[in-house]
Amino acid sequence: MPLIMILKAMQTVLLFLIASMALISIPGISYIGTSCDTSEFACDSFRHWWYNFGRENYPSATSIVGIM
Repeated sequence: MPLIMILKAMQTVLLFLIASMALISIPGISYIGTSCDTSEFACDSFRHWWYNFGRENYPSATSIVGIM
């Protein structure tokens, strides 16, 4: 097996392990709101998550990506 294929396989396994660790370390969170404005609710939820969990767990983060 060529060395490049071995290195690519090792890289894939390493990325999988890193992603798995990230998923395990952060608990799931649900938000319940009273606003009828979906965008306001989403922004409030992101803000609450960031100030209560995000800054502590991702101290070097400079942005948040929301995928809906």
